[in-house]
Amino acid sequence: MVIEKLQYEDIQIAASLIADSFTLNEPMTSYLKINSLSFKIWCEKIINTSIHDDICFVAKENDKIVGCVIAENIQNTIIPNSKDIQPIIDLLHELECFYPNSKNKTCHIYLVATRIGYERKNICHNLLNHLHTELEKQNYKHVIAELTSPGTQHICLNKLNFEILYCLDYKTHYAFQNLDGKCILAMKNL
Repeated sequence: MVIEKLQYEDIQIAASLIADSFTLNEPMTSYLKINSLSFKIWCEKIINTSIHDDICFVAKENDKIVGCVIAENIQNTIIPNSKDIQPIIDLLHELECFYPNSKNKTCHIYLVATRIGYERKNICHNLLNHLHTELEKQNYKHVIAELTSPGTQHICLNKLNFEILYCLDYKTHYAFQNLDGKCILAMKNL
């Protein structure tokens, strides 16, 4: 497996990979029954704004993209609107008040995903380790992420030593009152 910077020509493939993974495996997206095409369009908007910070990466196996991490400098964070995804966007906005006070040199991980059929091969773990190394080279001080699925929660909290800043039980949010689980805002100092 090779990890490379995400290139403009990779955006559509990366967005499709994320959309397919999230609509099947991510709790909020699955709960809302968001279709893959709607989520892909939203992902393309995020990737197009994030790619400029040079901290988005893809994992390739035999020249096929099998995973990706979309991240950006938190000072540049813009969450694009989408009618279908609005409840998720609302939840993310609720968490912003728990972000660290100093946003200088802080990376925000938007999305990390593995191609369907490539799960449990440490691809996300390797992508996040690679991102960590690149952030250190660029003198970032912190990395922050909203951990919405049990898989990313396990990787970030147990393997990568992120610290919990805030934990939101899905059932306390207007759109997810029947959804079990939590969204965890987590941070790691670099």
